[in-house]
Amino acid sequence: MKKLLVLILLVLIAGVWVAGKMSLDAGYLLIAYQDTSIEMSLWVGLLLIVVAVILVYILVWLVGKLLTSGDTARRWKHNFGHKRSLSKTNAGVTAYLEGNWAEAQKKFEQAAAKSDTPLLAYLAATQAAAKNEDYPACEVYLRKANHVAPGMNTAIEMAKLDVQIQRKQYEQALATILRLRKEQPKHKYLCKRLQEVYVALEDWEALSQLMPVMRKLKVAPLAELDEIEKKTALFQLERAAKGQSESGKTQTQAARVVMVWNQIPSKVRRDELITLAYTQHLTKLGKAELAVQALIESINHHWSEKLVEQFGLVQGEDIKHQLLTAERWLQERNNSSVLMLALGRLSLRNKLWGKAREYFISSIKLRNSVEACAELGRLLGCLGDEQGSSRYLQQSVELTRQNLPQLPMPSKQTPLSQGVG
Repeated sequence: MKKLLVLILLVLIAGVWVAGKMSLDAGYLLIAYQDTSIEMSLWVGLLLIVVAVILVYILVWLVGKLLTSGDTARRWKHNFGHKRSLSKTNAGVTAYLEGNWAEAQKKFEQAAAKSDTPLLAYLAATQAAAKNEDYPACEVYLRKANHVAPGMNTAIEMAKLDVQIQRKQYEQALATILRLRKEQPKHKYLCKRLQEVYVALEDWEALSQLMPVMRKLKVAPLAELDEIEKKTALFQLERAAKGQSESGKTQTQAARVVMVWNQIPSKVRRDELITLAYTQHLTKLGKAELAVQALIESINHHWSEKLVEQFGLVQGEDIKHQLLTAERWLQERNNSSVLMLALGRLSLRNKLWGKAREYFISSIKLRNSVEACAELGRLLGCLGDEQGSSRYLQQSVELTRQNLPQLPMPSKQTPLSQGVG
């Protein structure tokens, strides 16, 4: 605005100045060419020159506009297409977050046609199609993504991997992951996906070998990794006990169980559920003495009533030594009903009937359990105390009944035939 005012002021001053000059002397201008001559005042000639300059300037400006109008139209068209693509993308994201997979797939596909980044649109369409279980469309979008961005192989393969896992094509997914990990061995997401695939394929040996890498890359919270490692160990022990050798080596089932146990990290072996599974498998496979040794070592390291109960159920080669070992534990654990029950059972194995009776009674005093009542009732029956046997056996039945669901029951006077049919 200031520049315009200054320009107007200058024009007015120039006009006043020119008017003053024109009043003093109009001047004379003669233009002659061969037989033609043009006469006019000097000021009219100057005015014509100014008008001619302005007309030439306008002509040049118009020609320039005509030459650049094609680029302008193209830019406008591109900007319009970009805005439409952005609008479609936003609509696709909204539909995806709302769980409307079909609508999201449609919007992403439409956005890809005019997008500056068609790869992202096609990959988003792939994810939406996978959620919609439109797997043929997934393959089409992945091919188009590879066509528009052939250099972005990793991103496209990642999208393909997600689709393969969703379709439960675990063998193909494994091949994709292993191919990608050759280039990116420390990729956390790939490592996590590989763990999922190994679980699906029940390849516990491979999963156990992957665990150190998973811990190093911190692909999950420590507690979750611990649980994965424990589950892996349990499945490995179970497979070995069933005679299924992952390594293909020819060994007895018990030898395979021991081999797997020795390969399990010591921290995991100290878990009571892992030790319990190991000793139960050994006992079933006729290696009770190895089970006894493992139980003693584990209980001495960390007290576990689950393992103490198992210790009372296993008969090793030296049952007297087993009883003495358990009685040493009693010095520090005299308030453990489970230990008393185990001591009672070990006393029975050593044919120490009186000691067994006292241990069972002590166990019941500490905690009235089904097992202790049943064991004492059975022992008293064999010793001729029918009344005591009946009382404790009935007590064990009552305790068992407490854990049964609440269901309608007939009265004692109801005939057995009533309600039949």
